[in-house]
Amino acid sequence: MNRYKFLSDNNTEESIFEFLHSEKYDVVKIREIDREKTDLEIIKLGISERRFIVTDDKEFLNYFNQGHKTFGIIFFKVVDTKSKNQKEYYIRKISVLKGVLEKIKLIENKLLFVEFNFLTDKIILKYIEQ
Repeated sequence: MNRYKFLSDNNTEESIFEFLHSEKYDVVKIREIDREKTDLEIIKLGISERRFIVTDDKEFLNYFNQGHKTFGIIFFKVVDTKSKNQKEYYIRKISVLKGVLEKIKLIENKLLFVEFNFLTDKIILKYIEQ
């Protein structure tokens, strides 16, 4: 079992959960705990259990920017998914996540903003401290 733990937000694709699970990470789906948890409750759970939140939900950015403390958030912003098929989209997203996991120590108490564009194949990683 890898030492890092994750919360997979309600809107995170199943393929991301499956990848983390297959890599022996301790990952929990929020929808299996309580579908009705608010984003702030998810943030508090992440802190109490020392879990990184994996999400595509922009609301987490708002809370982070408002100064809410987190254990760490990995936020995906995907640009132009229409140009590729769904399978390629998921494969590429998991490939980016693999690269992120190699640098995960840098994410604690930060927001990692991951943006990738399928047209240009460009990946932008931004580490933002609270």
